[in-house]
Amino acid sequence: MNKYMIFENSAHDIQVVKRGWSWPGFHFGWLWALFKGLPLLALFGISVIVVAYISCLLYLFHYGMQLILLALALSYLIQSVCCGMVGNKMMYRQLAKKGFELITVIPAHRPDIALRVYRQRRNEQNYQRLRFSQRQARLNIA
Repeated sequence: MNKYMIFENSAHDIQVVKRGWSWPGFHFGWLWALFKGLPLLALFGISVIVVAYISCLLYLFHYGMQLILLALALSYLIQSVCCGMVGNKMMYRQLAKKGFELITVIPAHRPDIALRVYRQRRNEQNYQRLRFSQRQARLNIA
């Protein structure tokens, strides 16, 4: 079961981010980073692939197509592993810069389930606070 971090800002906007390894970041690399608004990670992924491509054209062209394909596959693997490892961590930092605070960590199978559990817990706490304040009001009146 995965652990999802629930972030909330002062306007009560809620963001859910998985803790740890990012499979979408691994599979889609720099495209995922660009879509998630992580320009530094996207730039890193693109630069790794471009550097590998240019070095293949300049240096490995004499050694044959197999070595070029191997170098390009290796560069894609490097940028995919980096996006998978640090993608979610960079999302935490980005949310903190935008004013979001970490509220809780909820174990769940999917992010929408974690969000539903968080909202249910928050509603229960608000209901308990309301009942307590109503009891206090009754005691103060009597």
